[in-house]
Amino acid sequence: MVQNTKKVFIYRGIKVLYQDFIPSGDRKLKPLVVLPGHLHTEKNIMSMITALSKFSPVILVEMPGWGENSSHALNDVDSADILAKFFEERGLRGANLLALGDSTAMAYFFAYMYPRWPGKLVLSGVAARLRDAVRTLFKGNVEALANGKQESFITGMHSGILNHSKRTQIQNYQLAKESLYETLKVETANEDPENGINRLNRYLTRDDLPDGVKVPTLLIAGEYDPYTSVHDHLLVARRCESAHLAVISGTDHLCVIQKPNEFSMTVLSFLVKGSVSPMAGVRVHDSNEIPGYLRQIYPRVHLDEIGFIESKSGAPIPINIKDMNIYGCQLFTLFSKHRAFNETRLTLRLTTSDVEDFKLDLSFFSQNRGTFKGVFHHTSMDLLESLETMLERFQQENTKKHSLISA
Repeated sequence: MVQNTKKVFIYRGIKVLYQDFIPSGDRKLKPLVVLPGHLHTEKNIMSMITALSKFSPVILVEMPGWGENSSHALNDVDSADILAKFFEERGLRGANLLALGDSTAMAYFFAYMYPRWPGKLVLSGVAARLRDAVRTLFKGNVEALANGKQESFITGMHSGILNHSKRTQIQNYQLAKESLYETLKVETANEDPENGINRLNRYLTRDDLPDGVKVPTLLIAGEYDPYTSVHDHLLVARRCESAHLAVISGTDHLCVIQKPNEFSMTVLSFLVKGSVSPMAGVRVHDSNEIPGYLRQIYPRVHLDEIGFIESKSGAPIPINIKDMNIYGCQLFTLFSKHRAFNETRLTLRLTTSDVEDFKLDLSFFSQNRGTFKGVFHHTSMDLLESLETMLERFQQENTKKHSLISA
């Protein structure tokens, strides 16, 4: 593989960085354009680039606001227009396109708006629309970064991107964690957090994906991805006219880092054949089937405990904690009209026979007749793991009051 230095493409004053990785032998496939996401750097996806560049020229593209391209980020539609001009100027009609993480929406819009340009489309870490719980969590992460709460910010990103509760079942979980933390250090080390806030705001302001992509598409999901779940990928597949869904076992949102060989072989199989060959550790589905495991299950512990909601609006409000996991909870109260529930940030206080005054910051994202669903904003990994230990203890009791549920 021949690796060239980064070059600059400028269109109407907008800068795009790109880097060519050229096969040392004869090229066997059309060029592959790779769009890394906010958390996918050249360093942590190099194993994939090296593997794929043996068969195809690989062009790593950093759009405004991504990677080392510090230009002001554009919305997905404007970015798709710039990418189309890049394809045109480089003579890339028919080239394949692979996008990771938060660059997937831009790639999807590009294929939707310019269906004759890309040959095949590969998306990993994609959602047609971010779930309300995810939006609420990342809004809290943006606030933590803006207020200089670095530990809270890193903990929130960790719990949103990596599946901490499944860490013992995820290969190379620690490697992915180290890669994530290295990337996040760039955000926290900057005295002016504006660039980091702008990057994170993409998670909150991105457009919903339209129906009707005509380009042959492959969706690659991590089995335990808590951010863009397997079911999220399935819903995107259903918006495409021709799509396959591949699920990499024992991985989460950073599946390209955790299992680069399986990821690369899945991509290569699709680029060569237009489908994915059966292989160990990868399950393939079409967009018409919904196997049971595709419905992302987050096991929750049924608590049926009394707790209190604390706010700036007055005395603590009694609530019934119906169920909980390390990410959030479901509550019920007869005082749902209380002004405290109009606040965006509250504190849940839990006291049981063996737990005294356990406090958790949370935000609600759903309300229905006194039932509230909320996500936690953990201020540290120590707090998250303390909650995990408490819930494991409740689960081990295996009583009717404290039982495991999965829905």
